[in-house]
Amino acid sequence: MKDKTTSSFDKDLTDFLDDIKTKLHPDYKIPDPQVVNIILKYTQ
Repeated sequence: MKDKTTSSFDKDLTDFLDDIKTKLHPDYKIPDPQVVNIILKYTQ
């Protein structure tokens, strides 16, 4: 059930993760976007 808003959100999310990945400690593991979505779903 993907719509335009979801896919653009996913793209923004991955762009954001790519952006902060460059600023974080090299050993820091970024969770998969699906994992982030699950976390967000349960924390909102």
